[in-house]
Amino acid sequence: MAAHLADMIRLEPHQYDLVRHLFTGLQLYPHLPFCIIEGKQPGWILVDDDQSPTAAFVGHRTGYSYLGGESETFASDLEAGLAESTGLESFDLCPASSFWADRIQRMADWQGGTYKMNSYRLDVDHFRSAQSTLPPVPEGCQLLPITVEIIQRVKGLSCLAFFETAEAFVEDGVGSIILAGEELASSCVTSFVGDGTCDASLVTADKHQRRGHATLVSAAFIASCLERGIEPIWHTTPGNVPSDRIAQKLGYELLGAFPMQRLHR
Repeated sequence: MAAHLADMIRLEPHQYDLVRHLFTGLQLYPHLPFCIIEGKQPGWILVDDDQSPTAAFVGHRTGYSYLGGESETFASDLEAGLAESTGLESFDLCPASSFWADRIQRMADWQGGTYKMNSYRLDVDHFRSAQSTLPPVPEGCQLLPITVEIIQRVKGLSCLAFFETAEAFVEDGVGSIILAGEELASSCVTSFVGDGTCDASLVTADKHQRRGHATLVSAAFIASCLERGIEPIWHTTPGNVPSDRIAQKLGYELLGAFPMQRLHR
């Protein structure tokens, strides 16, 4: 049975598919609502009606969230009860409709501002061509897929920021790392995965930058996604030139820059 939180309703996992129709045709983080809807990653779904919802908040435990549908009453309830309903006090919100793009900015109980994210899609033929020209892994380094043992052994991985357990990551996520000796030099791991797509979280340690590690580990991540039938999507903040260059080098094409809203109490 769905739980009532103020005048909102928190769905039970078996009800999550009720909101799928509110999140179609997304160009920014299209996997984000579906990682929760499909039960792959931890989060919440709040709605205005648990039989036929017309508005929904789908939130990941990191605070990255999507708002879909349209209801002024639900928006007001969400403004007043979001922190209490989720236990979080800061969010990065994506609007699935023009209603939410405007309404988020009028949440008087919250502070924040708008920023944009570049959203890329992969040209697979371009990637295959680029992949064939990549240099070998540098001497003294290992390029490895992420396993449960790797998650447990290697310090500095972000896998468990997005997934509840190492086993859950390995079942639904994808990841690659480069080790320099036993030190984590670079990693590219799934952040969100759903609806047949996933996003990448790329990190390279400062002392290992400008050595080609980020390109190699990203290419391995992309290849692993394609092998598993998952479409790897890429996002960057405008101005993140190194990440944009890696995306373009590996065959990604820019869709555009799309707005998000960062809110905090």
